[in-house]
Order: sequence, then structure tokens, then C-alpha cells
Amino acid sequence: WCVLLDDDVEPAPDLLYRYADAAHAAGGDAACVGLAGLTVFRDAGDRFSRAARSLGMVVNFDNAATWADDPGGPPWAPTANLMVRRFDERCPRNGGAEDVELAARARAAGLRLRAAPGAVAAHDLWPWRGQLARACRWGRATALLAVAHPRHVRRRLPNAVEWTAGALAYGLARAPRRAPAYALAVLLGRFSALA
Repeated sequence: WCVLLDDDVEPAPDLLYRYADAAHAAGGDAACVGLAGLTVFRDAGDRFSRAARSLGMVVNFDNAATWADDPGGPPWAPTANLMVRRFDERCPRNGGAEDVELAARARAAGLRLRAAPGAVAAHDLWPWRGQLARACRWGRATALLAVAHPRHVRRRLPNAVEWTAGALAYGLARAPRRAPAYALAVLLGRFSALA
């Protein structure tokens, strides 16, 4: 077994014991490729923390708790806190979606993850200043996932952040000379003033 933890998580003192108990319980399950631990985000109490939670930026980090009673296990789990039987060094590490890709390959091979909600690690929310770069990495990784695993692609409407980014990009592309005015109008929600 190999425990994968992000460099910015703080594992609970009993994390390895909890994983060992879960691994022992999964011992006879040949289809179990890994155990999903629970990643709990610390709340900084600021606006960004509240926004990150309301926009779903930390969803799926609690897959271990959400899928704890499901015999099929979670569909995927973040590598922020994950224990796997084997780790393929060729697995992409591009700053996002390597965990989803790992789970998709495992499911395609008839394997699955099991939940280990007792294996807890605390994670601080990322600084808001780095979110644009993080979102770009996630977007790039998601596009690569869509190509590699097209049957897992779900279609959905964009969320508020994606709409805003799209509107900004559209405004910048439509009127390069007036780009600052378009960007300001989008941020202030005054589209009609520039029409």
C-alpha cells in the first residue's frame, strides 16, 4: 500500500492506523484498488472561504464520508488523502484531475475504491490569489480527461464563476480597444451600458 497526501494537508495522528484498519477490512476484496480518506477543509472565516464552499470548490474532498455506506465505493477520491495498492508513476501529475484519471482507469479495469472515512487529514483552503492559476490547471486537466475518458463526460450548465470568466473572455475578444471597460462592466454587472 502507498499513502498519497498533498504537501499542504495535516494528517490526523491516527491516519496510518485508520488506513491499516480499513486495508485489513478490505483485505479479501481483490477489486479494491485503493482507500479514500476524508479531507476536511479548515475554514479561514473570510469571504473567500465562504465563496469557495458555496461554489463547490471543496466538494468531493468528503467523498469518503459521502460514500461510506455504498458497497461500490466512491467513484473517485482526491489524492490529497488517498491510499492505493499500487501507484503508477506514469499517472499524470499536472496539478489537477490525476485522481479522477486514476479512478477512471481503475473502474475501466473492473476495480474500485473503498471509503475510509476514519482516515482524516485537514486541508487549508488555497489562497485566493492563486485560484485563477489553479482553475486554469483544473480546466486543462479536465479537458485532457474528456479526451482520455469520453464516456465519463457530463454536460452541465456553467456555474457563476465560469459564466463570469466566459463573459470576461468574450468581452476581451470582442473589443480589444475597450477591453478594460468591458472587463469592468462585466465585473459590475452592467452589460447594457456598453451595448
